[in-house]
Amino acid sequence: KEHPKRDAKPADKPEISAPFPTGWQTTYGRTHVPHPLPKHWQFKPAEPPRVKQVFDDRTTYNHFHDEKKPWTSGVPAENFKGWRLPHPRPSLGVEFVGTKLCFQDRMYTFISRTQASPCTAKQIFTTVHDNQSEMCVLIFAGESSIASSNHLLGQFTMFGIPPAPEGKPQLEITFNVREFEGGEILTVTAIDLDSGRQKEWLRSGGGCSIIDYSKSP
Repeated sequence: KEHPKRDAKPADKPEISAPFPTGWQTTYGRTHVPHPLPKHWQFKPAEPPRVKQVFDDRTTYNHFHDEKKPWTSGVPAENFKGWRLPHPRPSLGVEFVGTKLCFQDRMYTFISRTQASPCTAKQIFTTVHDNQSEMCVLIFAGESSIASSNHLLGQFTMFGIPPAPEGKPQLEITFNVREFEGGEILTVTAIDLDSGRQKEWLRSGGGCSIIDYSKSP
């Protein structure tokens, strides 16, 4: 409950023209309807609170599930390379597992929700089994340390990992958030440091595109 107050930039009273209460929207509907209390309003804005609004019309639908709205905002798909992130941006990361049960279904955060963009974060992961030939990268958005409690944005699999004992192969994953048309977009890249194979996960138009190519000599 303290996250919004802690993360928000402080606003001076003269900067507030009118309070505008609204609700929260999730996949299953609104979690609550705000209860406007004008008499408890501590500021003295230029105009009174807008308490007669229809809250359903002011609530934003969950960004991750609204597939009917194009994220490109009229931009051709070939010029739109990345997943359009909602505002405010949630923390972004991947699921990682370990050989111990306590390291199952864990969330590794690459970019926190308060980190300014543009920003890039890298981390090297490895295999958990001998001769493991593939590795699945699950991309999540959310604040929980449990990966399954967050929102799955997408996934891709790195194939062709050379046979090796567990813990020896190195897969470097890079998260990149950059500004685009007043918002932010995300791309995720994975590189097998041993073979040079590389995959890039991105949002393009209405679907998810995977680019698979080898490192140039």
